[in-house]
Amino acid sequence: MSADGPETNPYELLKVGLEATDQEIKSAYRKLSLKVHPDRNRNNPDAAQKFHELNQAYELLLDPLRRLALTSSVRTKEVRKAHFSRYDRKRKNHQEELERERAFKKQGLEKAKEAREREQENERIKEAGRKLREEKEEEVLKKKAEKNAKIVDDEEDEDEVPPLGQLDTTMKLKYSLSSHPGLITASALSSLLSQFGEIDTSSIIGTALVPFKQIGGAFSAACASGRKEYGLEGVEVTWAGRKEPPILEWLKKQGKLSAEP
Repeated sequence: MSADGPETNPYELLKVGLEATDQEIKSAYRKLSLKVHPDRNRNNPDAAQKFHELNQAYELLLDPLRRLALTSSVRTKEVRKAHFSRYDRKRKNHQEELERERAFKKQGLEKAKEAREREQENERIKEAGRKLREEKEEEVLKKKAEKNAKIVDDEEDEDEVPPLGQLDTTMKLKYSLSSHPGLITASALSSLLSQFGEIDTSSIIGTALVPFKQIGGAFSAACASGRKEYGLEGVEVTWAGRKEPPILEWLKKQGKLSAEP
């Protein structure tokens, strides 16, 4: 798993289903973390990486918004896979029917040719007509396949969940120290902004960059920028990446985010 999104399905890493509860996820994590912990696998050079991936999967599944996006993506892929499977099965069945029809017609034509040598010219015309029909049928199938492929591509573009970027949960603060002399430490910034969500206090950089642990908290802080009722009068809160993360637009379309903190 990387900062740009999971490479491995977190549900598969933790061996839990899409409907697993937080308690089931925590229980699965405890069991697996003991099994793959580097201290218990000193001779395995991949143990540390596996343990890191397990931790990332655990944190993602306990983040409601990121889990919602992941679950939607997994379900979309399952639906797409089932759709292709059904279409491929129908295509193969149709192809088999065409092959049987061709074999039957060929056999009939050969017998007819043997029995009616004087009608060779008529049989040639019939064969030409049969080929023309087959070409038209194949052309119809080709256009249908192209149309279905376009529909699937359009659905994929619409349902695809944007990846979470490295700075998508980090906010940038801008304020005057003369107006806010108390905001000079990481703990002070954490205390002020923790009303919107859990903050990674140890990763705060100076008095400018504040990373939230969940994107929902970062979004709430951005909505409260400059608002007196939240203690942010004269404090501008913007996205560290200079623009709103793409995943927020996806969450808004899903009706999972509002404009209020």
